Amino acid sequence: MIRNHKGKKFVTYISDLKIDHIVTLLKEDKKIRKYSNKALADEAGFSSTQKFAQAFHAKTGCLPSFFIKEINKI
Repeated sequence: MIRNHKGKKFVTYISDLKIDHIVTLLKEDKKIRKYSNKALADEAGFSSTQKFAQAFHAKTGCLPSFFIKEINKI
């Protein structure tokens, strides 16, 4: 059903929602930007830091550390 409506697998759809949530938090809350990748993965509900980093990169095109570095410049 998700594949038909969203054009992606259910797991990918859920991962994208989790990453969208973290991206929003990072943009709105400077305190969150100081979290480790492990803490960000936990906050988003990923089972491992590696899965979080892979999903983050797949969704945003960059690693979480680079994203945070760039957003801190703004």
